[in-house]
Amino acid sequence: MTCARRLAGALEPAPSTPAGSSRPDPRPGRRRARFSRLLPALALLLGALSPFAAPAPAAAEVLVSNIGQTLSAVTGNFFFGSPYSHAQRFTTGSFSAGYVLSSFEVRIEFAGSASARTVANYRAQLWSSDNSGAPDSKLASLSPPASASAGNNVIVAFTAPGDIRLAANTSYHLVLYRADDRLDKAKVTQSTAEDAGGDTGWSVANSRHVVNSRPPSGTWGSETGSYLLRVNGSRVGAVPAPGVPGALSAAVQGVGGLALTWTAPA
Repeated sequence: MTCARRLAGALEPAPSTPAGSSRPDPRPGRRRARFSRLLPALALLLGALSPFAAPAPAAAEVLVSNIGQTLSAVTGNFFFGSPYSHAQRFTTGSFSAGYVLSSFEVRIEFAGSASARTVANYRAQLWSSDNSGAPDSKLASLSPPASASAGNNVIVAFTAPGDIRLAANTSYHLVLYRADDRLDKAKVTQSTAEDAGGDTGWSVANSRHVVNSRPPSGTWGSETGSYLLRVNGSRVGAVPAPGVPGALSAAVQGVGGLALTWTAPA
């Protein structure tokens, strides 16, 4: 976005000269040097007056992910078609103020098309973890996307509502199941590594949990391999660096006027 502003009185008008008399030209570079001295002050003025000077809430970033790891050759997927619910444990980092959850992303193989109705039948939930590492109790429900692309290795995002806080150094679960018997598959990896770029101290467990019920109830069983998962969010209180105007330019307009143009930060 390009912005503009005109500052009246930024340059003093030149003193008048009597009729018929001549005035010598200013010394070379004098006006340019005088104008250059104004630029730092003008930059500060733009920062103070611009509506984008105040920092915005932090944008979501990847907190932890194993979604880029190799698919398992032995147990590369797990069916949603039977009445099972699935859970993947993850553990937060040590940032004392905690974290804000934005969304979960998982890899899914769709059995046929991925219509809006198909995606809407997914149920994604945030659960606490008990002392054994199994899901304990439901904390929040997440929203499925309006649509998804059909395919055998599709990343599907589930959005957290409002201000969901995650405590530091705490284990949680993404619990996922379907409300119908469609034969979609959740993708699994045997890799114990996380993708690069996550926040400090976060991890994805090297096992997953399954229970033969939906909605989930009863005793969860542990399975080898991890569901491919990405957790997005931000640290509590984190804000991005304030934007800085770019491409500042100025031009004299009339007597005593100065026109400013600049590019607003994205």
